[in-house]
Amino acid sequence: MVGIIELGLSMFKRWLSAVATALLAVVTLVTPAAAAIQNYQESPADTFTKAGTPANFNALSVAYAEFSEAPEFHYFYIDFAGPIQAAQFNDGLGSWAMVMIDINNDNNEDFRIETGIETLEGNYGSPAYIHDVNRDREVSGCSGVFFSNLKEKVDWVGFKLPYNCLKLPRTFGIQGYADYNENDNLAFDFVPENDFFKVTHKLAASSTIRGLELPSVASEALYTVSTPGAAPVDLVALSPKVLKSVVTVFCDQGLGTGWAANVSIPASVSRQGMNTFLVTNHHVVEDCLAAGEVTLTDDAGNSAVGYIASADATKDLAGIYTKMTLPTLSFRGERPAQGWWVGVLGSPRGLEGYLTTGIVSKVVADGTEFGVSASLNPGNSGGPIFDREGRVMGIATYKISESEGLGFARSATLLCTSIVKCDNANPIWSTQLAARPGGQTGGGTAAGQVKSATLPPFASKSSKLSGTQQNSVNRLLILNSWTTKFLCSGIVSPKATNSEKSIARARAKAACDFAKRQNPSLSTFYQVKTSTAKSTIGRVLVTLTN
Repeated sequence: MVGIIELGLSMFKRWLSAVATALLAVVTLVTPAAAAIQNYQESPADTFTKAGTPANFNALSVAYAEFSEAPEFHYFYIDFAGPIQAAQFNDGLGSWAMVMIDINNDNNEDFRIETGIETLEGNYGSPAYIHDVNRDREVSGCSGVFFSNLKEKVDWVGFKLPYNCLKLPRTFGIQGYADYNENDNLAFDFVPENDFFKVTHKLAASSTIRGLELPSVASEALYTVSTPGAAPVDLVALSPKVLKSVVTVFCDQGLGTGWAANVSIPASVSRQGMNTFLVTNHHVVEDCLAAGEVTLTDDAGNSAVGYIASADATKDLAGIYTKMTLPTLSFRGERPAQGWWVGVLGSPRGLEGYLTTGIVSKVVADGTEFGVSASLNPGNSGGPIFDREGRVMGIATYKISESEGLGFARSATLLCTSIVKCDNANPIWSTQLAARPGGQTGGGTAAGQVKSATLPPFASKSSKLSGTQQNSVNRLLILNSWTTKFLCSGIVSPKATNSEKSIARARAKAACDFAKRQNPSLSTFYQVKTSTAKSTIGRVLVTLTN
């Protein structure tokens, strides 16, 4: 009997460990990248430990933290007397740890954030189990994570909880717990020993997100793919470039992959702080549809809340907005065919940033999906399947059970209507494209190339880039990967006042700074330039060269 395995990863409750162990995931997740602690509160040191408790289960303190780079999350930590071990929570003894939360300050637990059964590796983490003690049930749609860092041989375990998950009050109590053997009733430890430690969170609650309109397909120059069956000229350079646009998506007790799509974000959505639109599978976010939120982690370890904007169960696709700014990937271009080279990036078995390669094995007659020989596994769901130039052709979705090299992707064409607004003028796939000017072949660079474009208008007297302007810069960088120099010119009239020149300079700097964040290897320059063309005054001209 042939079975189909969706490629999302689900984690069952701790007491279903015998069933769940084979599918548990690990993903890179430490404290926010380059994090600045906004608020850190640590309990007094533990005063009592049962005899026979190993050092790495001897809890010394419990702490609460908030980070300015990740204001949408609560962080909790348990410090131990010894370094965390790889098999600490998968040792066959039912060993585990948790942070208990007292929301009404009556010194009784109301919620638990628990570790899963997982062999830890490096600085990886895994979905945490959130338990409602009073109702004795899992908190559905709550995408928490537990993590540590074996690379640094740390002696702590951390938990991350989305701000809107439990709607914690301003002041609440926390207590840590670790159990070396859950069946012996001997080697366990509470911290603090008898009472909850009162903490206060200080960062403001995120505003309510409303009315997330669908994005529109973005206009861009499309060309045929040169020698599509050949491997990229430099996969070592292409893979990390694509990976910057890929995220791990945590939903409830499972995870999958998502990628930033090159689309035009509506102004009503940009005004709510949304900078990036992500694509994933419906089955990755299915358990979070009621909550409307998921947790995202990018390749650099940064985390953000993702807001589910659309979900199509029939097509098994979903769209997510986030305030995180990521470089986007094109998903429009030549229709793929059997034999094309493909790359796949995602979090198979939770190992984020994992690359596999292969070919297009089959394109179904109606073009709605295609098969690939590249290895796909649980955790790859929602990830990009891209060609030798980094264009996304489809979304990794499922594989035939007990088989390798029999994976399938939903075609990018299916994003139209329910996930992205499309129009006849901007087809997703085409068979009527011309060759790229200059005959570039998957990463080659011709000397002396120049490309110029004017960014969309700024809001009155504003120097902050809108989501539409950021998308324009991203598109330019993606379509002109040969770029090494990025010049930004703020345009003013010959009679501009000093104030107008200052605004123009700030706008040019903002455009160059954004480009630099997307590609740190760029050399960027900004300036003020005069023009008599009224259509360009107040805007920023960007020039790309090599």
